[in-house]
Amino acid sequence: MRKYTFIFSYLKKWKLLLLLFLVIFSSALTLLPPYIISYILDNGVVKSSTTTIVYSGLFLLFIYACSFLVNYFISQTLTKASNYFIADLKNDLFTQILKLPMEFFDKKQTGYIFERIKETDSLNVFFSPVFLKFVTSMFSFVGALILILSIRWELSLILLLFLPVIYYFTNYSSIKIKKASKVLLETTAQTSGKVQENIGGISAVKELKMESQRSLEVSRQLKNVADKSVKRGKMLNLASEGIVGITNMASVFLIVFSGLFIIRGKMSLGNYWAVSQYALMVFAPMQLLASISIMVQPGIAAMSRISELLKLKTEDEISGDSKIGKIESITFDDVTFGYSDKPVIQHFNMEAKDNIKIALMGKNGSGKTTIAKLLLGFYKNYSGSIRINGIELKTISLSDLRSRVGTVAQNVVLFTGTLLDNIRYIAPDLKESEIISALDNAGMDISEFADGLQTMICENGKNLSGGQKQKIAIARMIVKNPDVMIFDEATSNLDIATSDIVKKSIRTLFSEKICIIITHDPNIATLADTVIELK
Repeated sequence: MRKYTFIFSYLKKWKLLLLLFLVIFSSALTLLPPYIISYILDNGVVKSSTTTIVYSGLFLLFIYACSFLVNYFISQTLTKASNYFIADLKNDLFTQILKLPMEFFDKKQTGYIFERIKETDSLNVFFSPVFLKFVTSMFSFVGALILILSIRWELSLILLLFLPVIYYFTNYSSIKIKKASKVLLETTAQTSGKVQENIGGISAVKELKMESQRSLEVSRQLKNVADKSVKRGKMLNLASEGIVGITNMASVFLIVFSGLFIIRGKMSLGNYWAVSQYALMVFAPMQLLASISIMVQPGIAAMSRISELLKLKTEDEISGDSKIGKIESITFDDVTFGYSDKPVIQHFNMEAKDNIKIALMGKNGSGKTTIAKLLLGFYKNYSGSIRINGIELKTISLSDLRSRVGTVAQNVVLFTGTLLDNIRYIAPDLKESEIISALDNAGMDISEFADGLQTMICENGKNLSGGQKQKIAIARMIVKNPDVMIFDEATSNLDIATSDIVKKSIRTLFSEKICIIITHDPNIATLADTVIELK
């Protein structure tokens, strides 16, 4: 249970206490109508008392009105609490995921991660009116059993004999449903990852004519989800129908014994009516538990998985807290690293300082981009030493380090929003005139865009040319003004004019920065003071 306690940090204690009081009050109200109707039958109908019938009926209307108002207030409060609870939890989970180390993202597909965040929606079941009825029925159960006991203790004994059977059956089914739900959630997340992967790489799928192949693979994944869903549905149906069958058998015994008591004059017709209604309340918790298993168990399974994510250590928790100030030197000393058991770079050495420009050249897979990722602190499981200003990188605050390192990559990441937004992510308080100046220095004429800075940019800049995206990336770095610049294949697949703009930025805009230039192009490498060949 300890892994579920994080939920309570999102709930206000005074609201929980108020809801608990109202639930108990609502349960008490549900116990009154059967008693009042029994009174009407025995003292109004049987004795032909019009006054008793009318006044008791008015009192019954008052009880129903109070019950409506209380239950409406509870349901509305739960609806409000549910929406804000899910929003807050989803935000915290998203924030937590963003702070996780790169190893997590290397092992998980984007669609899979998205589905894990989406699992928080399953928790709204704990705020639903159906679940509330289950909680309310637990209180009504106690009161109803006491009232049946006061009428005929033999009838309460019959009900009690069936309760252990119902409890065991429900408990067994719930365990199976929870296990099946957890497996289904994981399978669904994996399938979402596979679907997203294919849609994200749609151009490659079409170019290689892989539509049929990829469709078949996703089809297998979807069938796997269906199989897991059918397995869970089997347990849900067994639980639901089993509980109904057991309670029906109990009701038969109740009718038979009640009929015998009435014939022998040991029980009135009104008493029978009250007992039959209270019997429903006794069985209600078990019946509701079976009927809401489809909602509750997936919610519990999702809660467990969310708890696991929230407990993962973030980069901040595993990084150091040393501040480095302005970066004046970078040293890689006998560094070896690999994403798996096979090293990507071995015994690598590099030293950069005093605004030096270093070019890293080599074939694909030689580790050029990996060196940039290590410098940004994405991975800590390297051997050897990486020092910034003489301080070991593993002890440095990653937030401080990354604020002093900038990157212009081959694939520029842009976000859906305006051109202005995509620059202001770096510096939120920047004036529009300063942004226009940065774009101008990056070689972009703002008049290229009909709406200027308010031009909408699609996901990853799909509505921009490669050259325009690179200019925006350079403008971002002008605004960021880092101590170290990394150019990761920044001129690949660009036309000559745009490539010249990148070269110019290295020579002029970032001339006083330490620059690490990752490239296959010998012409770009000539901009560097030192060229390191990776094999």
